[in-house]
Amino acid sequence: WFATQVRILAPLVMPALGSAFLIVFILGLREFTIPFVLQSQENMVLPVLVWQYFQSGEPARSAALGALMIAIIAPAIFLLRKQFRGASE
Repeated sequence: WFATQVRILAPLVMPALGSAFLIVFILGLREFTIPFVLQSQENMVLPVLVWQYFQSGEPARSAALGALMIAIIAPAIFLLRKQFRGASE
């Protein structure tokens, strides 16, 4: 079953996954410059800090901070979507 799924389903899904990755990459790259503009010595923006950790050879610290950002932002987005969806109905 698994081999059949991989042999049939993977070639059908790969173009869509590639396109989705490309779209997300382009949108992310476009939005990547905004934190650099907002950053200053007094105002350290988290995406810039993640980038600095990664560039300085600390990928574990960078990944941990990125995971923490996702852990905080994802529930907030879920709750806000639920609240606004209920308000519009």
